[in-house]
Amino acid sequence: MTKRPHFRRDLSDQVARRAAHLPPADRALLLAALDRGIPTTELAAMSGRDVRSVRLRVRRLARRVLSEPYAFVLRNRGSWPLLRRRIATAVIVHGQTVKQAAAETGTSFYNARKHMDAIQFLIDASLGK
Repeated sequence: MTKRPHFRRDLSDQVARRAAHLPPADRALLLAALDRGIPTTELAAMSGRDVRSVRLRVRRLARRVLSEPYAFVLRNRGSWPLLRRRIATAVIVHGQTVKQAAAETGTSFYNARKHMDAIQFLIDASLGK
């Protein structure tokens, strides 16, 4: 079958497009591994980190950018209030914890969690759950 390489290229293109919204260090790592094809062994050597941790980080980043919540937030955050948009971006797009997002946005953990509950409700509704 010759379709497999095209599928991988399409997937790689999708990851590259969505990676534009990641923090710079995460974007650079993901694009180096998936778009430019640099082996994780080389990336680990360049960064002075363990190969397994680099491989796991690349896998987690790729999984995040290909997830439905990530795509949903990118599609819909423009219509949300500023605080909800910032919390959704921090947690779902950048991969921070709710606690970190609350500190970054200057709101309480309770308030940030309530915004995340609302966002999760919207995501579930869009998926028909």
